Amino acid sequence: MNLQRRLLTPIVSTNGIRIHKQASVAYEIWTSLPRQFVSGALVKHRLAAPLEPIHAVRDGRGVFHAFAAFATYQSALVDTSGGRKTRVSILHYPDLDGDDVELLALECLLDSIELDCLDRKVGLEFLRRLLDEEIDKRILQSLFGTARLSRNTFARLAGVSVGALKTQHVAQPQGQLERPNARQAVVKKLSS
Repeated sequence: MNLQRRLLTPIVSTNGIRIHKQASVAYEIWTSLPRQFVSGALVKHRLAAPLEPIHAVRDGRGVFHAFAAFATYQSALVDTSGGRKTRVSILHYPDLDGDDVELLALECLLDSIELDCLDRKVGLEFLRRLLDEEIDKRILQSLFGTARLSRNTFARLAGVSVGALKTQHVAQPQGQLERPNARQAVVKKLSS
């Protein structure tokens, strides 16, 4: 895997940046995670662009395909709504192939989850289920050393008891997967 990268600060429009096809599952998981706060709820009027650059590859047409720093990506979407252009910080990986993108997207997702506020009542079990159900088994094997994330395995990795995960599963209301998420908040903001 060639992780050579370069910081770029291009001016982009909505058409100039999108989620990488191989990172779409990681992005879906990120947008689906139950959080304590709706994305952007704490900082309504940002004075500066987000500090974390978007991690992306660029295709032959100059379009950036993001695979990490999804919060920054969503901020860029809001900033480019209505045909506007905005300057974004992008860590460009010129020699990354699709399989590596998928693996890095999930690794970056997991890193960001450790820093994000998951809903403390249902977040860890919800994340375990999403990873186990949505991520390719060979990727799980590569990241966790197992192709299936059982409650026992995930509890050990997360440093919580199996009972805590079972309680979160019971506490999760029906329809939890349809709960409003960050993507829906961005779409709502863009359409208003």
